[in-house]
Amino acid sequence: MLKDILSKAVDAAQVVTDAVIAPTLASAQEASDARSRALIAAQTEIREAEIKLNALHDAGADTKVIAAAEAMLASANIAADRANRAYQAAQKRLASALASETSKERAAIQAKLDVALVIRLEAAEALDRAASAIKHEIDRINGQDKMVSAAISAGVAARENGVTFGNARTIAEMALSKVGAIKLVYLGDLTQHPSAADLIKRDNTALTIS
Repeated sequence: MLKDILSKAVDAAQVVTDAVIAPTLASAQEASDARSRALIAAQTEIREAEIKLNALHDAGADTKVIAAAEAMLASANIAADRANRAYQAAQKRLASALASETSKERAAIQAKLDVALVIRLEAAEALDRAASAIKHEIDRINGQDKMVSAAISAGVAARENGVTFGNARTIAEMALSKVGAIKLVYLGDLTQHPSAADLIKRDNTALTIS
């Protein structure tokens, strides 16, 4: 009776130990592995005790010797039962630690996703503002076409077929392509890819009467 009580007390203490000392996934896995090895060892002791007891029976050994072997087998069974309960408790602890770790990982990913979604929206809103600003500058460039045409007609500016009249959108696209924001087919040397300012400077030079 006392032996059983002590055995149960040891089991209870072991369960508490596993729960308290193995709060992380790594330590829970280590505890599970240790309980598994202990269970295998206990089961091995049972088999050895059974083999020994059977051999004594076969040899017609003294009843006292057989009784001692039976007691060893009973003790091995108790130890194995205790080891099994400890192993099961460690497995539950491992499952709990794994679930906790998974939950933490999901929470961390969710937090990063929340930040990413905010950044995406902020960037999109900035693009909208930039698009409005680009449209405004396109209109400003195109708005000067009549003045340039009048200057050419008055002989104040040179006539040049290459001047980008009414084509400020293309100029804007070249500016975006220059910084890699969009991809355009550019047949020239990429290192010489013109910016919007480069194109307008070219126009200004072409229009200037020397």
